[in-house]
Amino acid sequence: MNLILTPDTVQLEKLKLWLELEYQNSEEGFYCNWPLINDSYLKARLILVEVDSEVIAFATWTNYRQ
Repeated sequence: MNLILTPDTVQLEKLKLWLELEYQNSEEGFYCNWPLINDSYLKARLILVEVDSEVIAFATWTNYRQ
C-alpha cells in the first residue's frame, strides 16, 4: 500500500477512471464531484492510496478561514 501525497497526472487519471466506472455501474459515487476533486488536485489538496498501482482511496480538503 502506498500513500501518495503529491499525485501526478497519471494517478489523477486513474482516480477519474475509477470514479467514472463506479458511476456507470451504479449511478452512485463521487464522480459528480469531479470538478471539486480536480480543483483539489490543482491546489495540492488531494491524497491518494494505491495498492498494486491501483487507486483504492482518496481524500481532499478545503481550508476555511475562521
